[in-house]
Amino acid sequence: MALFWAPSQGVVAYPEGYPFHTEHRVGDKELVPGLWFYDEHYSSKHPKYMEYIDELIGNRSHE
Repeated sequence: MALFWAPSQGVVAYPEGYPFHTEHRVGDKELVPGLWFYDEHYSSKHPKYMEYIDELIGNRSHE
């Protein structure tokens, strides 16, 4: 599910045992096993934003 008004943000779910063909998953923070949050601005280029997102997610992240 991507947010319509902001397609650069959303969540993606991977089923258990999903065969990844690369090292990269679409997702920056694992919220619960198999459910990943992604955001194109969640990067080291935007450290304050990363800090803000990390605070929102809190200890619920399973990254």
